[in-house]
This record gives sequence, C-alpha cells and structure tokens, in this order.
Amino acid sequence: MEKDNKETIEGFRLSPQQARLWLLQQSDQRLPYDARAVVLIEGSLDRRLLEAALEQVVGRHEILRTTFRCLPAMTLPLQVISEKSRVAVQNYDFNGQGDHLDVAREPRALPGAPFDLESGPLLQTAVAQLAPEQHLLLLSLPALCADAAGLSNLVRELSLCYASCLGMAELPDEPVQYADLAEWQNELLESEGTEARREYWRKQALAELLALKLPFENRRAEKAGADRVVLQSLPAALDRDLASRIKALVDRSGTSLPVFLLGCWQILLRRLTGQPEIVVGASYDGRNYEELQGALGLFEHYLPIGCRPEENLTFVEFLKQLDELAREAHAWQECFSWEQIEIDGYKGEGVPFFPYCFEFGDKCASYKAGPVTFSISHQSACIDRFKLKLTGLGRPGPGDALSLALHYDSRLFRRDDIARMAEQYMTLLGSAVATPEAALTDLKILSQAERAQILRRFNPAPPSLPPAQVIHQMIAAQEPKARAVVVEEQELSYGELNRRANQLAHYLQKMGVGPEVLVGLCLERSVDLVVGMLGILKAGGAYLPLDPGLPAERLAGMVADAQPRVLLTQRDRETERRRDGETERRRDGETERWRDRETERQRDRELSDGETERQRESDNSAVSPSLRLSVSPSLRLSVSPSLRLSVSPSLRLPSWCVWMRIGSGSPRRARRNRRSV
Repeated sequence: MEKDNKETIEGFRLSPQQARLWLLQQSDQRLPYDARAVVLIEGSLDRRLLEAALEQVVGRHEILRTTFRCLPAMTLPLQVISEKSRVAVQNYDFNGQGDHLDVAREPRALPGAPFDLESGPLLQTAVAQLAPEQHLLLLSLPALCADAAGLSNLVRELSLCYASCLGMAELPDEPVQYADLAEWQNELLESEGTEARREYWRKQALAELLALKLPFENRRAEKAGADRVVLQSLPAALDRDLASRIKALVDRSGTSLPVFLLGCWQILLRRLTGQPEIVVGASYDGRNYEELQGALGLFEHYLPIGCRPEENLTFVEFLKQLDELAREAHAWQECFSWEQIEIDGYKGEGVPFFPYCFEFGDKCASYKAGPVTFSISHQSACIDRFKLKLTGLGRPGPGDALSLALHYDSRLFRRDDIARMAEQYMTLLGSAVATPEAALTDLKILSQAERAQILRRFNPAPPSLPPAQVIHQMIAAQEPKARAVVVEEQELSYGELNRRANQLAHYLQKMGVGPEVLVGLCLERSVDLVVGMLGILKAGGAYLPLDPGLPAERLAGMVADAQPRVLLTQRDRETERRRDGETERRRDGETERWRDRETERQRDRELSDGETERQRESDNSAVSPSLRLSVSPSLRLSVSPSLRLSVSPSLRLPSWCVWMRIGSGSPRRARRNRRSV
C-alpha cells in the first residue's frame, strides 16, 4: 500500500482584515507591514519580573502565539495557535549616552530580525536602559497580529501582568481570543442581515477616485519599482494657540477634531489635484463593540470617506456634512470589505488601495504598576498600503498640544514637496479657523512667503520698454551721415533717405494718399525702392508691392484686383505697360514727375503732428508681408481710382526685414537684378 504523504493543517480562518493584508503582502512585499511601539518605563524596574510579565501576556492572548501556515494549493493561510511561545528579550545599555534619543523617536532605530510568519515567534522585544530608573521597551509585531489600538491594549495588559508579578493586583478574567472574533467577523459579512449595509459601500464609485495623483508625484518611480518601499515621515507640530482655536471651533460647530483635520486634508487634496471629489481612506479601529475595546489583534481598517461639496458651501457647512458621513461610516464599518466591493474600471496594479489616507490617534495613556509607570512615547502601525498619509495625535499636557505628521513613500515624493505641502496644510488650518463662514474656494493654502515667491520671483514684472516708435521715427533718429542703403555703386545716408522720403510723402498726400489708401509700388531693386516704401508710409498710406519681373498679364490682374488709387512705377515700366495695351487714368491726363513739381525746401521738411498721427494709425496696415526688391534709375507716378487693400503673393522678401535692418542703424544692401521682361 502506498503511504499517504498529504500534509494537513488545523487552524482558524483569517479575519477579513487579515485576509486583505495577506493579499497585499503577497502582491507587494516592499512595505513594512508591522506594528511597533516604544514604551517609556520610569521607576525601579526589575527586568526579571518584566520578562515574566511578558511571558504572562503571551500566555493570556493567543494572537501573540499565532503563526500563519499555508499549503501550496491554498490562497489564504490559516491561523495556527501554539500552546507555548518563548519570549526573547534583547538588552541594550545607553546609560549616559545620547543614542537613545533616536530610539525614543523611531521604533525602527534598533535592528530586528524579519518576522517568520510560519514558524514564529512573532513578538519581538528589546529593553534599552537610559538611566538607572529610566528604560525603553521596544515591542514589534507583524501587522497580521496587531494594530495601533492593539499596541495600547498590549501595554495595558503588560502593566497589569507586571503588577500581578509584584503581588499587588490580580489579573482580570481571561480575555476574548482573536480567533473567535475573526470567525464572528466572517459570519457577519456572510449573513443576509447585513446586505443593506454592504450595499451602502458598493454604491460608491471608487475606480476613478483611486487613480488620482498629485501633480508632483513621480509616476516613473512607481512603474520602475524598487526592492523596498521606503516610508518616511515629516512631523508638523501645531502651535498651542492654533490648536486651542481649532478645538474651540470644533466645539462651536458640534463636530470633532478628527473631522476638522480630515476636512482640511480633503480640501487641500482637492485644490492640488483639481478634482471636485476626493476619496480619503480614513482609519477606523474596528472596535465599535464593548467586547472589542480591550482586544488584541488586527481590527483597524481604512474606509472611504468622500463627498462632492458645492462650490459656495461654507467651511462650517462642509464640516457638518463630512461629520455625518464619518458617523455613517463608523456605524457600518464592520460591513466594509474590499472583496465584496466590485471596482469597475480600476486600472491600478495588484490589490486596490487608497492612495491618500488619514489617521487620528487618541492621547497616549500611562499605566501604573506599583513603583513603575508604563507610557507609550511613540508607536506606528502599517496595516495597509498608501502613498501619502496624514496622522494626528492629541497629547496630554498644558494647552492640549496637537501634533501632526505626513507619512509618504519616498520613491514617489520628494521631501521638499512634502514639506511645502505640510506648510500649505498649516496655512489652510489657520485660514479655516480665522474665517469659518467663508466659502471653500476662498480658503487660503499659500503662506505669505510662498505667495510672494509665486507673484514676484516666478512672475517678475516685465522690463520697462522704450516708448513705441513707428518706422519713419526710428529712421529719423539715426545718425544723418551714416549709410542707410547701399546698392552696388549707389548709396544713401539716413539724412538723404529721410529727405527724399519726405519729398515723396508730401506729394503723395497732395495726390490724396492717407490712411487706408493703397499705393501700388512696382520698382526694380534700387535705392528708389526704399525711398518709395518709406515715402508711402510717411504719407500714411499702404503700399502694394508689385514684382516687375512678373508677366504683364499677371501684373495687370493684380492691379485690377487691388485697384490702387496711385501707382508708383518707373518710366521704362510705364512704357512697357502702354505697349502691352494697358490703359490708365492719369492725373490731368499725363504722367507727373514729382521731383520737378515741388521745391526742395518745401518737401524736405518733416510732416506735421496731425500728419504724423495719420501715419501712426496706418502703420500696421502699411507693412506688406513680402517684397521683392528691384532696381531702376527713376520714379514715376500714375493715378488710378480705387480704395482696396491687397497683398501680392508673389513677392519674396518680407518687408519687415528691410525695416529691421534700416531702423536699427544697419545699412540695407541690395544686389542689382539685371533680368529683362
């Protein structure tokens, strides 16, 4: 007969919180899912009695003797409870040294072995002596066995057992065991009587809300991955005056301190993401029944708290609305389960989680055991995945101080970004307290320093610019003797260019050229071309460049289409046009030579202020987007009736290139074009 080698395991089902955490650990093993506490022990401590008290606590609570075993075919393990479990206490001596400060602030400062979930033991302890009557006790457990409230209950149990070892008190009755409570939770979720409460959680659309990201989040780091996620914390202590005003506002509004902090956290996230609705995973201890208040184990979980407030809603009204949602979530928290909520459209990787979380802890209590006092100086519990979490802690003492901290994944966020966000949150708290009746959109998140940095440093005032000048003013301001235009052997100084342009401008004005009047300009590349362009602008008109190299039919079509009132051309071009059969209506029936008709003295003067103003009005319309320069020894003027503006598409050189060169003091050089028509 073949021997049956099948292995069997006897144990208990995981609780809903344990089942989710197990799946998280399997999909992402980079987070330190554990619960740690630093306990300050003051008084004359007997270490032998302390170890005996620890053994007694482990014997009273099965969850401290529980391991987790899973066969290859199983998705979830079973809780396997051992009859006995050895407690090993590591000892450190910091008497007279300053290294204990780091240990007191951070429970991970002392090295610890990884948890062996299958073999155990899972409770890790260490004692560090700071002074003859001052010690630190470090307690570490996997998150499958403890949460934040469970750590406080563990310290209370330890004080009771220490007092019992001293013979000063009797132990209470045997506590309710976690395995029994886990089975009760599973039956509650599976029962038909809680279907209505489960439907409350199912109707919340979480897919898009879980995918929200802050603008300064490093998305590449999440995809690239790392061997281990590094969680870091940034403390943000409130001054006592602000904390007192916050508590006074909370009392007046009839809400609670956690709701106030959660509301400000949601407002800040809405502002930074630009989304009208934000879902925050709010921490609930899962102990809403009296039998669960003193229990050890994992009961805490995060519940979705989100609302879409109206833009004109005041802060106080928003607090009352949020307080109602928080109360509903607290009442129905035992019916929330990720496994029973279908998140349609969720695009994240692995097990879904809340990227932004909130957690508020009560005051840390102290427990007296004869001559020794046990008090928690620091504790932390990572029971779920998150990207960014705000935690608040109310501490006893003068003024009821309130401390806050931001916990973040350092792969996704830089510390300076988190520090700036913490400063914005503090500013928002002050603004909400100062103006609780203000609309949510009117609350401030920028401090005076950050506001000044954005307005002045990032957006400096534009440099002062010189007064705007039109083209002819820029040319008139140049050195008169400096060269302005050079065409092979010919050249014009700025003074000569300005004088000849003035002569032409006065004559054009006499011909009726002014604003919105179009002048055709058909010249070869020459100094006269520049004089013609500038003269038309000075007269206030707009020039239509006509390339003399185009076929006569093309030029005739352009002139017929644009209908310029005046056509400025050359004598030989005019002869060619008459030869091609083109007819023009000329002033007084003949072509006029503008230089011969006007005296040098009269036409050399600059235009009057009224004339200059007309030029200024027409500057923008006077500049053509393209121009091809040509050359000719003389200018001729012809007249035709029209008042339409047109731009020739055949010209090759933008006219603004000409004016940039000449107006800046650089001479314009042109090469003579010798081709014939």
